[in-house]
Amino acid sequence: MLSWKTSLRNALQPPLPGLKAQEKMAPSERLKRYNSSDTSEAIQSSVLILLYPSDQGLKIPFIQRPLYQGPHSGQISLPGGKREKTDKDNWDTALRETREELGISTESVEYIGELTQIYIPNSHFHVSPQVGYIHKNLRFNPSPFEVSEVIEPAPINY
Repeated sequence: MLSWKTSLRNALQPPLPGLKAQEKMAPSERLKRYNSSDTSEAIQSSVLILLYPSDQGLKIPFIQRPLYQGPHSGQISLPGGKREKTDKDNWDTALRETREELGISTESVEYIGELTQIYIPNSHFHVSPQVGYIHKNLRFNPSPFEVSEVIEPAPINY
């Protein structure tokens, strides 16, 4: 029997359902804006789907963004943000942003894979969702400038 990590790695191998799956979940307004937007100059960014163990199964942290004058004010999201010149790649961006926002060490996060990049019209971002696993319980020390709350939904049983 395959481990859940091996099964997930296999599931993340191309070809992924990508845009077709995203279109099923996207609000109709997003699809209208996406079809009319020039994405060639979009801002590159990454988010991290960080899996970690708990007594009940795997958890994934989400964040609620603070209220501010901007397109993502108050939103529930994955930790992440725009790519900086010092980032080596999308994985590096996702790890750095997660460190900054959740206040955790990402040194031992294991790369599992990535999902299809998605365009976010209201902020003109191309987001690269990265998937990682850390084998320890986490204590968050969120940045108050970037996170108003860390949200931990019910664990995933594996």
